[in-house]
Amino acid sequence: MLKSALRQTIIDQQKILDFDEQYVPRDIPLESLLQSEEIIVLSGIRRCGKSTILTQLSKILDGKFLYINFDDIRFSDFNQENFQHIYEILGELFGPDAHVILLLDEIQNIHGWERWLNNLHTFKIKTIVTGSNASVLSSELSTYLTGRHKTIRVHPFSFREYLRYYSISCENPEFVSSTQKGEIIRYLRKYLEEGGFPAVIRSGDIALSEQYLTDIIYRDIVSRFGIREIKELKDLTVYLISNAGRMISYKKLADITGLKSVSTIKNYLDYLEQAFLLFRIAPLHYSLKATSRASHKIYAGDLSFIQSAGFHLSEDLGQRIENLIFLELLRRYQEVYFYSGSGECDFLVKKNQVVEEAIQVSYSLSDQKTLDREIKGLTLAMEKFNVKKGLILTFEDEELFDIPDIRISVIPIWKWLLTAP
Repeated sequence: MLKSALRQTIIDQQKILDFDEQYVPRDIPLESLLQSEEIIVLSGIRRCGKSTILTQLSKILDGKFLYINFDDIRFSDFNQENFQHIYEILGELFGPDAHVILLLDEIQNIHGWERWLNNLHTFKIKTIVTGSNASVLSSELSTYLTGRHKTIRVHPFSFREYLRYYSISCENPEFVSSTQKGEIIRYLRKYLEEGGFPAVIRSGDIALSEQYLTDIIYRDIVSRFGIREIKELKDLTVYLISNAGRMISYKKLADITGLKSVSTIKNYLDYLEQAFLLFRIAPLHYSLKATSRASHKIYAGDLSFIQSAGFHLSEDLGQRIENLIFLELLRRYQEVYFYSGSGECDFLVKKNQVVEEAIQVSYSLSDQKTLDREIKGLTLAMEKFNVKKGLILTFEDEELFDIPDIRISVIPIWKWLLTAP
């Protein structure tokens, strides 16, 4: 890429951040990102708002930044020499001694980016980058930037951020009027269907989510890994998302998709997870070997995928609620598992090698059989891992069960979602 073309592309891109549009504040401390000495990596699924976070950061920086979006088609012939050109362009635009922060969007598209970031850090140039592929970012960063970077996982809007978009405030979930509660529940039902992608929410067009699904499959998986069995990959993706919250069998996946190789299916699952289209969680065992060999459960990377993938029951709120709770746990904790034994517990939260909380999710507990099943699975998990605090999340129920040596709280999901961890 000629330096003159690179310079013009960079200058053109600065206008992308010029808009005065009001953006929803995310639950990410922007000031602390700027104060950190490490390279900041904003990692997450495409279209979840990473670029908007860079825009919000640019407003704080008030001109003392250079924004480069490497997803621009004009960077298709970017070469190693262009890294040096960027240093020179920085000097031309801001002067040799200016303290300018680099905001680099979709950095994984450029070959050699990890070593360049290492050089930037060596020369004390503050850098904040975004990326949409977990595998590339984590593996290369751990190789070249050990101890020099901090990764922030960015998701589509949480329910708290979703309400913020609609200017609905709930400072204390314990003290809401009946009218406020009704409004929150109305938006919760809406959120369970359309999910958290900002553009989907803004347009009200769930078809955008379907397009995202297709784009990510082709751009981040098919193109990157040279996949030839495209139909089989799409069938696998649709099946997994449509069965969010259920345990998967590699043999069954082979029968459904026509992919006969278990190793191929496992690779495709890795690729889908690396692109943040879906997530796997394992049952927790005391043996790491047993945990690694056990069947996993699958959850969609955004609630809208359950709607847009097709082959779902639109009235299956229980499935969507469980997926929602998983995504929120993913925001709050590093380690999330489930329990499967003589009973089942939906989620176990582990922190510092200790299981801190066991959580069941159910739309309603009005049926006695459902209540008995949920409590049985929860108490079995709590006894096995010596957990004293159990939680059942429902759509609206609220109650407290005192069992010898165990306390189980039943809390509406809207209240739990709006309560800080």
